[in-house]
Amino acid sequence: LFENIGNEEDFIIEEELDPDIVRKMENENRRQMLEIENLPYVQVPLVLPPINPNSDQMCVVCTVNEKTHAFIPCGHRAMYGDCLELLEPQHCLLCNQAFTASLRI
Repeated sequence: LFENIGNEEDFIIEEELDPDIVRKMENENRRQMLEIENLPYVQVPLVLPPINPNSDQMCVVCTVNEKTHAFIPCGHRAMYGDCLELLEPQHCLLCNQAFTASLRI
């Protein structure tokens, strides 16, 4: 019953048999392949460098100083005090909720 399904001849249209059109399609295909081959890329190492085990304790802005302040009302502890003072608008960087104050922890 399903023997004739997927016969390639069912999908050939007359234009595809015209040698000029076939040549144009092949040229377009080659052009696209060259374009893909020449796309710029950045080589990524197969093994990523180890993550700093204390990175979850570091400020999400400067990544150098430890997190010292939590946002109110969401409670996320995300920033170092000096970085917090520079933050505009005053939204939590983790959940994007507006905060009304911060608490040094």
